[in-house]
Amino acid sequence: MNNKTIISIIIIIVLSLGAYVYFDSRTQESSDPELNIKVNVKSDVANDDETMIEKVMIEKVMIEEKVVNGEINNKNINNNMEKPSKFVEYSSSVITNATQNNGKALLFFHANWCPTCRAAEKDILANLEQIPDNLTIIKVDYDTENDLKKKYDITYQHTFVQVDQNGKVITQWNGGNLSEILNRVK
Repeated sequence: MNNKTIISIIIIIVLSLGAYVYFDSRTQESSDPELNIKVNVKSDVANDDETMIEKVMIEKVMIEEKVVNGEINNKNINNNMEKPSKFVEYSSSVITNATQNNGKALLFFHANWCPTCRAAEKDILANLEQIPDNLTIIKVDYDTENDLKKKYDITYQHTFVQVDQNGKVITQWNGGNLSEILNRVK
């Protein structure tokens, strides 16, 4: 090979790399607004979190001042506490909490990708006031809670299992909405 051929090959490689870098940088520039939007959204969320934290801290200080001034006491605080939710995410202690004082615990094996599960959840959330105070519906992630699926022999999402305080099955069924739940819970 002579020098002209080698120089021509080098020039072609350099031009090709230059073109690649140029077009790649243009592609990145065109996606930058999208990235900036994502950053701004995250920034807004962070600001919302900071604002929420500030509000909670201010409320805490106000409550502490009222306690110091004698405006409220522990009895007032306990009476104003919210009742536990009737529809909660599963955790290891939630069954124990739900079954205290003759309460009833109902496990709802739910999958986000399951349309009937989503419909049942929507129905439950829209009608929380119809759920008796002594019933807690516990949303269990069908895709991640494999130990619970094994314990209760769950092979199908959208399964309900009523358990006692020791975790023993009282009743179990597949499918349904809130009216089905209210009819089947014992």
